[in-house]
Amino acid sequence: MKKILFLALAVAMLFAAAYAGPPYTTDDPEVIPYGSWEFYLFYQFVNETPAATGAAPGLEINYGALPWLQLHMIAPLSFYADSKGVKDIGFGDVELGAKARFLDESDIIPQAGIFPHVEVPTGDDARNLGSGKARIFIPLWLEKSWVNFSTYGGGGYWIEQANNRQNWWYLGWVLKYKINPALKVGLELNYSTAQYKEGPPLNSANIGLEWNVTDNQNLILSYGQSMFGDETYTGYLGYMLTFGGLK
Repeated sequence: MKKILFLALAVAMLFAAAYAGPPYTTDDPEVIPYGSWEFYLFYQFVNETPAATGAAPGLEINYGALPWLQLHMIAPLSFYADSKGVKDIGFGDVELGAKARFLDESDIIPQAGIFPHVEVPTGDDARNLGSGKARIFIPLWLEKSWVNFSTYGGGGYWIEQANNRQNWWYLGWVLKYKINPALKVGLELNYSTAQYKEGPPLNSANIGLEWNVTDNQNLILSYGQSMFGDETYTGYLGYMLTFGGLK
């Protein structure tokens, strides 16, 4: 039973963590410029012995539909592995969402936005490549910046439909520092309540790096580890391309 629970938790952590603000699990309220596009090609993994899950690769697309509204989609090629190696690979669950910024940042007031999204069960849950049921996340994100520092975070509520899961809360926060115009580093802390009736709460501390190679090309990566409980490791490596924009 414990082994089955570990496998379920590893799969759950992938679909809870993969779809957020690259390269972190926590997102921010910023929307991309009106009329512009963002494309991410990424590799991501969650390793919790005896299972590992991830996207290899995944594709994320964002579009600035309005000055305050960003449309969003992720389509992953998911994999599932155990101690003997990769057991299965195939199309995973697609994520669709819309981020709406409703408060602009001022000297005192933080920027704020909501980013509801749904994970459509397009992956095969029998092969550990998807959740099997639609999942909905309703978060609120805040952000404030000072010179070379920025900090953002918040949390939200996951609505689950699978019989073996329960609704749960996610909380996370990120602190970033701009070393120079092309390089940023960040630290993230996050926590979520139990996703399964027999499961523990989940947590992690992550470090991240964002490198602006050119004006419209970025390399981003992060690595994380659980702070207490069963050891869990996560990683993200992505390439981002941006273009377009309307004046």
